[in-house]
Amino acid sequence: MAVLAKLGWKILGAGSGVVARIVTKKLLATVWGAAKGTRPPANPKRVDVSWQEAVSWTIASSAGVGVASLLSQRAAAGWWRKATGSLPPGFTPPADTPARPGHPLPRA
Repeated sequence: MAVLAKLGWKILGAGSGVVARIVTKKLLATVWGAAKGTRPPANPKRVDVSWQEAVSWTIASSAGVGVASLLSQRAAAGWWRKATGSLPPGFTPPADTPARPGHPLPRA
């Protein structure tokens, strides 16, 4: 059963991350186009892309995808918990840590 749970979580966690990245990249490209009137650079490393544009796109896309990945992983963990009644594999706190739902773990 533990093997199936780990496999199920890997599929759900990875799937939610992939979907979040795809949607975020498309959303960022749309916002970039609306704000700048051009498409974002396909490859910011190319020398024909200005430094300002390359750095701006890299920061925007990295931050956007990072936040989207975090949110999707947390949402997937919430769905997992709702469906199974327990946290996903690898999300459980150490045994000696008093954790309560909805409250952060104490700092070490």
